[in-house]
Amino acid sequence: MTLSWDASTTNSNNPVNYKIYYGLSPGNYTESIDVGNVTTYTIHNIASGAWYFTVTSLDAFRNESNYSEVVSKIIE
Repeated sequence: MTLSWDASTTNSNNPVNYKIYYGLSPGNYTESIDVGNVTTYTIHNIASGAWYFTVTSLDAFRNESNYSEVVSKIIE
């Protein structure tokens, strides 16, 4: 499962890191991955089912943004 998103424009002078959250129902994210300063990431070995994904950005002090829009994908 490959996800991509637009870069954060909140503070363009500092590198931003991102964190992906995902789970089997919206708002109930049981998994998370800190992916660093990239805007595309592939999650490997994800189980089948309907998955919901969202991304947050983290500044240099590890302050985390609100969740992005939620997207879903059925994995077979």
